[in-house]
Amino acid sequence: MKIDERNESLSERNVDDVAASVIGEFAEFCRIPRESGSEEKITEYLKERLTAGGFTPVTDGSGNLICDIPASPGCENSPLTVLQGHTDMVCAVGDGSYSPEKDPVIWQILREEKSGRDILCTDGRSSLGADCGIGDAVLMWLIFHSGFTHGPIRLLMTVEEELGLAGAKKLDASVFEGASYVVNVDGFSWGRLIAGSAGGSRETYRSEAHLVHLSEDEVSGDSCLALELGLFHFFGGHSGYDIDKGRANVIKLLNSLLYFMKRDGIEYRLSGYNGGIGHNVIPSEVSATVVIKRKDLLPFQRLACVFMQRLIDDYEESDPEGMFRYNEVGLPEYLLEQEQQDKLIRFIENLSDGVLYYMEEIEGVPDTSSNLGMIRFDSRTAEKDGGVKIELRSFVRSMTPARHDEVISAHRREAQFAGFREEIDEYGTWLFHRENRLISTAAEIYRDMTGQEPEITAVHVGLEPSAFSEKAPHLQMINVGMDIADPHTVHERIYIDTIRPFALFMKQLLEKISSF
Repeated sequence: MKIDERNESLSERNVDDVAASVIGEFAEFCRIPRESGSEEKITEYLKERLTAGGFTPVTDGSGNLICDIPASPGCENSPLTVLQGHTDMVCAVGDGSYSPEKDPVIWQILREEKSGRDILCTDGRSSLGADCGIGDAVLMWLIFHSGFTHGPIRLLMTVEEELGLAGAKKLDASVFEGASYVVNVDGFSWGRLIAGSAGGSRETYRSEAHLVHLSEDEVSGDSCLALELGLFHFFGGHSGYDIDKGRANVIKLLNSLLYFMKRDGIEYRLSGYNGGIGHNVIPSEVSATVVIKRKDLLPFQRLACVFMQRLIDDYEESDPEGMFRYNEVGLPEYLLEQEQQDKLIRFIENLSDGVLYYMEEIEGVPDTSSNLGMIRFDSRTAEKDGGVKIELRSFVRSMTPARHDEVISAHRREAQFAGFREEIDEYGTWLFHRENRLISTAAEIYRDMTGQEPEITAVHVGLEPSAFSEKAPHLQMINVGMDIADPHTVHERIYIDTIRPFALFMKQLLEKISSF
């Protein structure tokens, strides 16, 4: 879709000038690939844009962008406010040839049938990057289009937020010198004022695969066949925001099928097991290649029927498009050694998944959860590099350090038994504080705008204020945003009717702070 066609679509949908300007800023972001760890091009674009606007942006050694925006005349002595977003996105990929490294995000405006609301979304080939691109777009609108009175502003755009808040954790504390407030625009709900978030641990487990050859007798005697087992088109989602929605974790599901095969006496050997895209994404697709005896094909088919009925019974509502299929493929050259295979299946089976505890202070908010986000094992690569690794990635989130440590310790024990090395990258909790001047001011503005009470809460995700609070405990911070649904998936979408009110809310908040 061409840009002029998009503009025509905005006009047809009667999108107001404010929302259209914000979407225009977001459209520029969509042109630039910005997968986590590859933010150089988007950072360069922002630097050029800010420099052309008369500002002096800089980047630190990690690639985080910092730019001071001078106060409006007469507001020089107002408190310094840090406006913060992150430049990277999770690149979920659907069917087709979309490449996160080089392809732009193609967006469109549609009417969502269920809600009757206009949404900004993709055509299903990729995620949208609304997390946190639309928030960043509002910050650009504030700086270049809004024309409002404000105190001193420090624009902060971090990198690698989706990789365990890596950019935020590497920030020098001097970035917050003189600052009183931080407004983080990585929120997903208009009218929700976030004042706390879960800590987390990105777990990576690796092991060297012990491979054996398929015997010549097995190959020549036609006694075996190879099957590719796969789960596809499940919903997936954000491992924090969506962990309590009952969606299937397809890695855990497929592993249960492998577990049932062994239970039912169906002998098999793994040659591949691949699924998911990262620690913080509920996996939506997975496949495994197994070699079985031909005599076991009929028992496997019976088990497969039972398994498919289980999927319908358990996930018809949360994952209506999810499907299981299997098909015969060519026999592989290498198989995973039996003892290691058994340990791998047990390891996956015993890794925690889903919500484990809920918060006592805030009803309905998860306290502790775990997500098995990725597995990589493919024996076909053995000839290329002389060895094959098995890698698993999991994400533990918790508001309670003791519960967090309990889950991590259990995972470590299972990893040691299975022969896996661990690598754990942690970040702390942003402790929930319901009341401070920033939160009360934001709540007042929302009430005046809407006539409704905002929701003041904590969320079960990792947010960068948790890293900032460790560097500058004096900061008053808040996380806000527009209505965004299903981030980290190809179904990601922005509800357009929340763009204008959020942008004006941000404008009023900064105007109010300038009078403090």
